[in-house]
Amino acid sequence: MQDWFNVRNIKAVSLALLLFVYPILVLSTNSVRYTETIHRITVGQSFDQTLFGSQLADSLAALGFLLLFMGLAFRSNLVKLSLTAIFAGGIALFVTGSDLLLAVGIATLPALVATLVTVTVARRSRQRNESSSPLERADIKRVIGAFLVIIVILEIGALARWTTYPLYPTEIYGDPSWRFAELESALFHSLGLLSPFLVVLIGFSFFYKWFILDVLKKIGRTIRGDNNLPGKTEPVSSERTKTNRIDTTNTARWEYSDGGAESEAPVVATYAPKSSSITVRNVHWMILSAALIIAPLLAMYPHLPGINPEGSGVSTDEQYYVNWMSKLRAESGTWSDVVANSFTINKGDRPLTLLLILAISNLTGSPDLLVVRYLPAALAPLIVLANYLLLRYSLKSKDDMKIKVYASIGAIFAVFSPQIVVGEYAGFLANWIALVMVYFALYFLIRGWETNNRNHAIHSFGILFVLLLLIMLTHLYTWTHFLAVMLLFGGMSFVFARKSVAAPKIKILLLLIVVGTMFPMDYAKSSYFSTPAATASDSAIATNIMPQDTNTRWDRLFFTMSSYVGGFLSNPALLLLAVIWMLKADLSKGLERLLISMFFISALPIAVGSVEFQTRVLYNIPFQIPALLALYGTKFRSRTSLILLIAIVLSFATYAVSAMANLYLQLPEGYVLENQFLLP
Repeated sequence: MQDWFNVRNIKAVSLALLLFVYPILVLSTNSVRYTETIHRITVGQSFDQTLFGSQLADSLAALGFLLLFMGLAFRSNLVKLSLTAIFAGGIALFVTGSDLLLAVGIATLPALVATLVTVTVARRSRQRNESSSPLERADIKRVIGAFLVIIVILEIGALARWTTYPLYPTEIYGDPSWRFAELESALFHSLGLLSPFLVVLIGFSFFYKWFILDVLKKIGRTIRGDNNLPGKTEPVSSERTKTNRIDTTNTARWEYSDGGAESEAPVVATYAPKSSSITVRNVHWMILSAALIIAPLLAMYPHLPGINPEGSGVSTDEQYYVNWMSKLRAESGTWSDVVANSFTINKGDRPLTLLLILAISNLTGSPDLLVVRYLPAALAPLIVLANYLLLRYSLKSKDDMKIKVYASIGAIFAVFSPQIVVGEYAGFLANWIALVMVYFALYFLIRGWETNNRNHAIHSFGILFVLLLLIMLTHLYTWTHFLAVMLLFGGMSFVFARKSVAAPKIKILLLLIVVGTMFPMDYAKSSYFSTPAATASDSAIATNIMPQDTNTRWDRLFFTMSSYVGGFLSNPALLLLAVIWMLKADLSKGLERLLISMFFISALPIAVGSVEFQTRVLYNIPFQIPALLALYGTKFRSRTSLILLIAIVLSFATYAVSAMANLYLQLPEGYVLENQFLLP
């Protein structure tokens, strides 16, 4: 994979970061500040910290530090001195409390761009016949390495305090032991202002996905001053030529064998004989085992006595499930009555979930409240394992051990993902159970499209049909979302990848049959149990799709990312990695086309949907997978690459643990709840 931290791209990356930060300076001053809500109160201890007293000051500071780091990366003393002077001037204005700081901060970016363009043009005229870069590789490595080491130290200090919090439950940020955690939380909050912008970049990436890489390369060449240099033609290897050549003939053959290996493309990946050492194999199993052990522990963390001394609930939807279970038991007699009533509760959008909770409660003799409260401890490792299996059998490489190692790293990413954090806080139990099945459905969808074996295709689409039926009965919202993703995936596959598979017309027909059959099944279920279908105007989905407020689109998205479901959908590092992956996503790969389809579908709720609609769609997207794919292919042999991976994992872990530590509601002094939303 292309090294995104290559010395040749550092200026372009720095400018891109500045472009991300700059809109915050303008928009953060005009954003609607919502009144205190219960979600805001819940996360007040964790994410509402600032470094310099206000969000605007933090944004200006982020811009200033970016200027400083970028200035140190240049060989030109003029650039170094200029950007350092801007940074020093900003510090002076901040210390004196001058109102001029805001105007200077907003004017910095256009002034910087003009300065860089002027300096670049001047240097190009002098360096046209030189092959040296205006950046020193050693300086770049030094700056990046130092920055990553600082991040690692900060994250270790913060994570250590959060993990020991249940043993030493002192007031959060109330003593010196919280200093690292407080600083990390302030930085997280400041960078969290980027999350709405990153989500917009992801959802509307179809506007720029097709040409942005070429633009960035041209900008990089222009800034480096190596454009049109004599003798600078890049050699093209025969292998690269073969890879980039567009195949104009359908060379894939349909094999009518009853089983066995496939003759052309493999079902999912091509594996070479195992050449990795026993040590590497052990690392793979150690990482996966750690992920499966940490997942239930993380789900149990907010229930520990040191954090939750009263043993109260931490989920906002807990009361709904308990009420539904009480209603199900009250209106049921025989098991046939139980099953029938499960299809009518909450408009019949999750009968299998209610039956599963009832079965667990009856088999274990536990109260329904206890099952609902601790079910996430069982669901967390299941979604991590499903995430691992999808990556294990969908990544492509000739090195089997490489796939396993990256799949295990993906499992670690899944442990600390918003799907577990938000799932526990919001109590999305039905959504969570459905997502576990969705991961397997994604695999069989990719397998059915890529296989060259007729029987494998039929079996894959058949299993996909069964899984879709189960998802429909588990959570109707997730089922509808996934159907839309499947249709877009089918269309993109037929347009961009039909020449690489056998019988694409038959496969797209099978996919349409599977999806088309689902709607009559939903109508039949709804007619039999007298409940609204998914597409009905009075269904549980339709009532939550359209916004019920008069806020602007930006205000709704800002609220979704900063306050709704505790603000835990906001993880800027995760979203930034997803944007990086989007820039280099390969449409020839099934897994990547599927993720791109999810990204494109998210544009709809961002543009016209309610906060609930945005939340459900964003929650269903496994952002941890594109985050992993952004790193896929990186050889973590160099010190910088390894520190980068460690910094990312620690950042994700701190986000998840600090979020879980704040699920138990502790109202600040003077706040009173109008309505009790959590059961005792």
